[in-house]
Amino acid sequence: MTIDVVIPAHNEEALLGKTLAALSLIDEISSIIVVDDGSTDRTPEIARSHSATLISLVRNQGKSAALMAGVQAAKSEFILMLDADLGESAGEVTKLIHAYPAGQDACVVALFPVIPGRGGGLGLAVRIARKGTSLLGGWKMKAPLSGQRLVRRDTLESILPLTYGFGLETAMNIRLGRAKTLLVEVQTQMDHRVTQNDLTGRIHRAKQLLHLIMAITRECFH
Repeated sequence: MTIDVVIPAHNEEALLGKTLAALSLIDEISSIIVVDDGSTDRTPEIARSHSATLISLVRNQGKSAALMAGVQAAKSEFILMLDADLGESAGEVTKLIHAYPAGQDACVVALFPVIPGRGGGLGLAVRIARKGTSLLGGWKMKAPLSGQRLVRRDTLESILPLTYGFGLETAMNIRLGRAKTLLVEVQTQMDHRVTQNDLTGRIHRAKQLLHLIMAITRECFH
C-alpha cells in the first residue's frame, strides 16, 4: 500500500507542525501534500519546514477546492485525506491504514471519541447528514461528517468534482455509496478543534446546515 496524504490548510500554523511531525513517523505514507488555501499566517513555511509538498492557492477557495488540488497532485494508489489540526493525534491514522480490507474498493473513515459537554451543537447536522447518506447512498454511518478518510485514488477521482462547502463529506458519502464502495468506520483517539456555542459557532453551524441541505438536494438529481 502506497499512500499520499492530502491536507487542506487555511491559517493552521498552531497545529500543522505537530500534525506533520506525527505523520512523518508512519512508514506507509509516501508523501504529504499540504494545500495552502490562501493562508495569511505561517502555514506555508511550516509545511516546507517539515518537507511536505506544498501547493499554494492564490486565494481562499474552500476545503473542496483545496482537496481537489491535492488529489490532482497525488501519485500513489491510495489517498488519505486529513484535517490540518489533528496535532499529535494524527499518528492514529495507522488504525485506518491497518483497517483497510485487502483487495476491496473501500473507504475507511475515522471515528472520534465522544467527549460529553465538549462543543455546543445539538447534533442536528450529524443527523441530517446520516439521513441523507442513508437514503441516497445506502451507507449507515456513525460519523458522516468525518473528514479523515482513506480511499483509493482512482475511486476518489471517479466522484470529482467535490461538492463545495460543508456538504462535502455528505455528498462524498452518497456518491461512494452509490458506487458500491465498502464503508469501514474505525474508532480512533483522534482529536481536533470543535465549534463552540458562541456567536461565531452558531453562524458556522447555520452555514453547515444550509450547505448540507443544498448538497443532499443536489445529489437527489444525480
